[in-house]
Amino acid sequence: MKARFLNPLTLVLVVVVIAVLVTVVPGSADEEGNSGNEPSAATALTVSLVEPKNVVWPEIIKASGAIAAWQEAKISAEISGAALTEVLVDVGDNVQSGDILARFDSAPARAQLAQQRALLDEAKAHLAEAKGAAKRAQQLDARDALSEQESIRAKTKEQAARAQVQLAQARLDAQQLSLDKTQVVAPDSGVITARNATLGAVGTPGAELFRLLRQNRLEWHPELTAESLVNVSPSDTAEIQLPRGMLLTGKVRQIAPMLDAGTRTGIVFVALDAATTNHARAGMFASGTINVGERPALALPTSSIVHRDGYEYIFLVDREGGRTTEQKVTTGRRFSEWIEIIEGVTPGTYVVRSGGAFLTDGDQVKIVDWPMNDLGGAE
Repeated sequence: MKARFLNPLTLVLVVVVIAVLVTVVPGSADEEGNSGNEPSAATALTVSLVEPKNVVWPEIIKASGAIAAWQEAKISAEISGAALTEVLVDVGDNVQSGDILARFDSAPARAQLAQQRALLDEAKAHLAEAKGAAKRAQQLDARDALSEQESIRAKTKEQAARAQVQLAQARLDAQQLSLDKTQVVAPDSGVITARNATLGAVGTPGAELFRLLRQNRLEWHPELTAESLVNVSPSDTAEIQLPRGMLLTGKVRQIAPMLDAGTRTGIVFVALDAATTNHARAGMFASGTINVGERPALALPTSSIVHRDGYEYIFLVDREGGRTTEQKVTTGRRFSEWIEIIEGVTPGTYVVRSGGAFLTDGDQVKIVDWPMNDLGGAE
């Protein structure tokens, strides 16, 4: 009997049919076996929860501005024509009120003072003579031995001599003032911040010789918007940060009565505590904060905030079902590791403490460690 061989095309079709049956039939059996079972949701993350906490925090206004002198005194020459013979202080020197800072040549002033003293003595001698003549005229007039005209003349000469004495005394006093002005003295205590005095220069009234930082007092001048300015009051405390972590403290002394027309900001004058200004210098620019009181807040840990697409979110958790809900929030002040929630959450809700960046809306979570609200003394 002859063996019969299959056509090649027929053989290929048989192989394809067998492969399809092997693939489909087992799959169908599995579907039938599992048709009655629902797929279970996978747990996304194990989380701990926290409740929003009612707290009372300081109301802080952040600002920046220049450190400046409280008052700066300009010390000028008050004498003309005399040369500067001594300069006794330099920039950075601390001085007390009344200390001599410089001297002008006093020889011309002393000579004129001596001359005025001589003129005063002469006027006093003329007054004594006039008094004697007036006294004799009075005696003669009493005996009707002197005419009325002569009597009046004697009295007039006495009055004129007295006036000459007063004039000579006034000129002497003026010359004494000129002599005093040859010494340049400090009008107040403080530190010398500038020196223009040059040895040998001829004095000109009004020419600036020195500048003095009065009483070594410095101020911080932050600039605030009108919205922030209305919240600031005199005596509010401030903290100013300097380079290398140095901290200045102070109190609001005064608030500018007007805003700058260009920047629409106003200056707050903060008097700095002298004990903290050792490393501060006028002209520095510094940032700081002004404490304008206290205000209640609803707070959450900063770790509960998730930043996405320029917005801030938290994840609320249903305590019974363990599912998350993404909630957009508006934040405010920060205190240590806690942040104020201005809008988006209410007390009594449960919020994922940390790890929110790994969650999405509707995730199933496993909850451990029920709500804890340790604010580290911030309440």
